[in-house]
Amino acid sequence: MIKLSQKTSMTDVLSWDLSRNAAFEISRSAGFEVGVQGVALSSLRNVCSNEQPLLLDCEFEEPSTSESVDNTIFSTPFGYSLARLASEITFAKINASPKFKALLASIYSQRGGELGDGKQCSLVCVDPRFSLPPALRKHADKDGPSEFPAPSSFSTELRRMSTGMGFSNLLNSTTETSLISYVYEIFRNALEHGVTGSPTRSTRALILEKIVLQGTALASRQISTELRGYLNRISESGGSETGLGVMCITVADQGTGIQSTLPQAHDIETSEEKFIRAFAAGESRKPKGLVSRGLGLPNAVTAAHKLGAMIQITSGDLTYTHDFSTGDDKYPVLDFSKICPLPSRKSLGTSISIYIPEYSINLDQHKLF
Repeated sequence: MIKLSQKTSMTDVLSWDLSRNAAFEISRSAGFEVGVQGVALSSLRNVCSNEQPLLLDCEFEEPSTSESVDNTIFSTPFGYSLARLASEITFAKINASPKFKALLASIYSQRGGELGDGKQCSLVCVDPRFSLPPALRKHADKDGPSEFPAPSSFSTELRRMSTGMGFSNLLNSTTETSLISYVYEIFRNALEHGVTGSPTRSTRALILEKIVLQGTALASRQISTELRGYLNRISESGGSETGLGVMCITVADQGTGIQSTLPQAHDIETSEEKFIRAFAAGESRKPKGLVSRGLGLPNAVTAAHKLGAMIQITSGDLTYTHDFSTGDDKYPVLDFSKICPLPSRKSLGTSISIYIPEYSINLDQHKLF
């Protein structure tokens, strides 16, 4: 039995074993530390692909309204995916009524696939009907070759979501626009390639979360050593120029991992080598000849370096973190010697998170780091 309670950590999620029959015990306050939910969502690929029974034992009474759902984990991409995959759900030891999943579906449709509250906001893609959430589908060019919206429309939606969470200055500089372009590319790739063996049950998501630095006691938070160090450096370096705090933008899917979708370069290429190659300029699954072929990841690294951002990736059986806030990186280059295998060679989908600080100044005129 996996227990989900408040502030579930990365260590907790990486210890889950979903290769066998899975069961979750869920408290009313169940949730994740910032940046962890994407990894949790990607871990459910084991349930999707293996068709294993999934049991949910909720300690609280069954939500009956959209407001009561909003106060539970079912208002998040992970919780929504759990409900879709569950073969049995109980609330306070009573079997869930047929109305519960119908209520979740109704909330999803009414909100255009956008879930969340003031602390987090997500666009959720659920196969087969809403592989592109309605909030984005309304921008799609129905006469074009793809239903995915143009970068400008996607950028508008991402900035709207960011502003709705209180980040009035974030994602407005030229550098941050480069990161938006990167998020656009990886989210589109997740929709095109991040599927499991049973795509009709897969869930992909774009997740925005915030960490408010002002008045926050970082020492009391259940966060990783890397994230705590990053937040401390951002808070100390930013001083009076620090805005609301830090936004974490995550794209997560339940596919087989970035490295698994690239064509094999040679017969003995390892998983680590393919992962590294995915970050090289010009590497892509797209046909040769496209102008922007394979430039998303390198451009994002350049932007992350300028912003002092942190990048966290779990993909397949690997995990990797790079922190550009330390001041040790003279050039925007990733140190791939820091790639680590996941515990027990776990196989997850993909979760890519970028932590971006907000400043009260215009980064186009001033560089903090």
